[in-house]
Amino acid sequence: MPSKIHLPDGQVNPINAWIGIFRETAEYLIRIGKLTEAVCPIGAIVNTKPQSESGTEWRKEHTSRLSNGLFFNRNVGGNDQVKRAKSLLGRFGKDPATILLKPSK
Repeated sequence: MPSKIHLPDGQVNPINAWIGIFRETAEYLIRIGKLTEAVCPIGAIVNTKPQSESGTEWRKEHTSRLSNGLFFNRNVGGNDQVKRAKSLLGRFGKDPATILLKPSK
């Protein structure tokens, strides 16, 4: 698992769980004004309510909030967290290669 994430805006943040990759990517998109309530819902990933685009509610223990109040579904494994982060970046025209992960020692 990576220990740090390097974001395109120059921030370098520690991560201690796979979910940190998605959370930090989403927070980066919030900081640059891309991930907002206006673009939600985004599939089964991010929404203004703790539910998927189809209306399926997420279990409370699988739901987290971002700094802007949006909810995200954290109920996937490490590889899927990375895939979701890349998908979110692509949705907003950002190259996933601009985010660098530093491996744990």
